[in-house]
Amino acid sequence: MAVIVTSGTAVANLYPALIETGLTGENIIFLIADRPAELIDCGANQAIRQTAIFADHSAQTLALPSQTQAINAMHNG
Repeated sequence: MAVIVTSGTAVANLYPALIETGLTGENIIFLIADRPAELIDCGANQAIRQTAIFADHSAQTLALPSQTQAINAMHNG
């Protein structure tokens, strides 16, 4: 099973499912997106520090870089 969430507090809501699948031996994949780095720790909506959010309950993690640094998160169009 795979679960996709776009960022912020939605990621924290996945924690119980991760723990349960670890106990039952099921496999689950979470694809989560973090807000741009400039929005972390500044009070932006749904922007939380997601690094290592699942502690040692995840078997493996992979952090991918942003597709491009040319798009500024503070740009309004």
